[in-house]
Parts: sequence; C-alpha cells; structure tokens
Amino acid sequence: MSQIALRFAALGDAHRLKIIEILARGPCTVGDMHEEFSMTLPGLLKHLRKLESAALIRTKKLGRVVTCYLDSRNLQEAEDWIRLQYRFWNESLSRLEGVLEDESES
Repeated sequence: MSQIALRFAALGDAHRLKIIEILARGPCTVGDMHEEFSMTLPGLLKHLRKLESAALIRTKKLGRVVTCYLDSRNLQEAEDWIRLQYRFWNESLSRLEGVLEDESES
C-alpha cells in the first residue's frame, strides 16, 4: 500500500480524526488525550499506533509519559493530493461542460 493510501486509511476513522484535531492544538500526553475519549486506554493506543504507522503523528516517551505530536508535513502531503485531484476533476468537468454546451448549440 502506498504511503498516501496508508495516510487516508488512518484518517478514515472518527476517533483518529479527533486525535488529529487534538494534536493540531499542540502536543498532548496519552493520559491527557485519554480523558477526551470514552474508550479504553488499549483502544486509544491502537488508534495512536495506526496514526503513527501512517507517519501522521510522532510519539516520544519520557519515563512513563508518552507525548504525541502531529506530523504536519505528512498531513500537508495528503492535502496536496486532494488539491491535485480537485484541480484535475474541476478542469475535466469544465471541459465536459464546454463540449456539452457546444453540442447543444449545434
């Protein structure tokens, strides 16, 4: 699976999107983040591992405290891919609209 596909798969879950939203405000410990969710700690850790394997977040362990950080570079890559797709489809549909208008005038 490509890196971009891994990133979109990781973002395809409401809990993981909420984690991204939390980390967009700044680094956060796993303990503090756990308070934001109504799930078990192992459940949260599973979501964090998925985001980390997609390189969307980084974690740093200091003693027993694990702090999570957003990796905005890789989120930017996903945004760039979406913009490229939007531009492609927008231009394609505009050309199709022009062809259809030309045909209807004939």
